[in-house]
Amino acid sequence: MSNRSSLPGRRVHGFSAAVFLQCKLFRGRGLSDRTIERLVESGMDAPERLLFMEERALEKIPGIGKPAMVEIKAYQQKFK
Repeated sequence: MSNRSSLPGRRVHGFSAAVFLQCKLFRGRGLSDRTIERLVESGMDAPERLLFMEERALEKIPGIGKPAMVEIKAYQQKFK
């Protein structure tokens, strides 16, 4: 039986289980694995936060380049 309190300590392919689950929240939104990894690594905990971020703030996220910005803008456009 799984103990939820031990979840953050588990490792899945080099990621903690908590990070793995966080990445899963971003799937199916048109974002590449690389973009998702950069967002989660920067502390982004929910993809919906992207909807309210301005381009200047997005550019400050380490590892977010032009290709990632295109993906994020396309995601934002779905809800405008």
